Amino acid sequence: MTEKPRFDLVSFLLARLEVPTALLCLAVVCSLLARYHLLFELTSHFQHVYFAASLVSLAAFGWTKRRIWFCISLVPFVLSGVATAPYWGLSSSGSKAEAGDVSPLRVLFANVHGSNRRHELLGELVARENPDVIVLAEVNGAWVKALDPLSEAYPHRLVHHREDNFGIALFSRIPLESIRIIYPADHDVPAVEARLASPAGPMTIFGVHPLPPIRNDYFHARNRQMAALGSLVAAEEGAALIAGDFNATVWSPFFRDFLKSAGMEDARRGRGVLGSWPAGLPIFRIPIDHILVGSEFRLLNLRLGPSIGSDHLPVLADVVAAPQVAR
Repeated sequence: MTEKPRFDLVSFLLARLEVPTALLCLAVVCSLLARYHLLFELTSHFQHVYFAASLVSLAAFGWTKRRIWFCISLVPFVLSGVATAPYWGLSSSGSKAEAGDVSPLRVLFANVHGSNRRHELLGELVARENPDVIVLAEVNGAWVKALDPLSEAYPHRLVHHREDNFGIALFSRIPLESIRIIYPADHDVPAVEARLASPAGPMTIFGVHPLPPIRNDYFHARNRQMAALGSLVAAEEGAALIAGDFNATVWSPFFRDFLKSAGMEDARRGRGVLGSWPAGLPIFRIPIDHILVGSEFRLLNLRLGPSIGSDHLPVLADVVAAPQVAR
């Protein structure tokens, strides 16, 4: 009578790790082609996930001395490691800055999500953080009513509500020289532009929410919107700050193009990935909500706020005028 072979759990699991590892390699290689198609760009947004997954593959195949698959796992490990390294405290740009004697400007950005009914959570966040400027995306009619209590503390404001997830609003406790709705790249997607003299110095603040790249025409429209926004920011004579849901991560080549044309810094470098969406899936959150400043300002900190019932987490930043432009 022949003896039944023993079940080898390790071999069973490793055999099923080969396909995910191969798909991981494919996704990382496709991310290198992000400029050429929306599906390729989609793969570029998860570099931090690829890096974590590659560590699991390397550990498993290394421990069992499966050299071929260990070497295959090195591909996503190296490529995603290079992409994520600037966001894990390895960059000097994330070092802490001091405000000195100048009062920092605190900015809050939140995509509140049109169907979100937990309006009180945003109010609690505002009361706790006491921001100077608030930029909100996806403001609809229900949110207009919910935002009424902010009017007393933030008398300077513009609320442009819409029912299609592209309403936008800006609230400021600091007097504004001007505020208006603009349409970058002539698309029917509004952005808000406000000029103010803040404790951090005179500045223009843009609140934006470009189209999500969920189909090919939206993909190209979003890229044109970011290019137009980059030109608008670059044309500003004074300092500028931009806050919004860009529907693009720090690894998108189009987002990097925007940073270069606008003269803005990648605020997350050295501060962590700070994934903001989807709020309910912490492992897979990607950094698409941004607060960005140029060289005229020093970013003291950038952090995520708690859940406000939206599918996005809010983002907060404190900025001061850089020494070379301080008045």
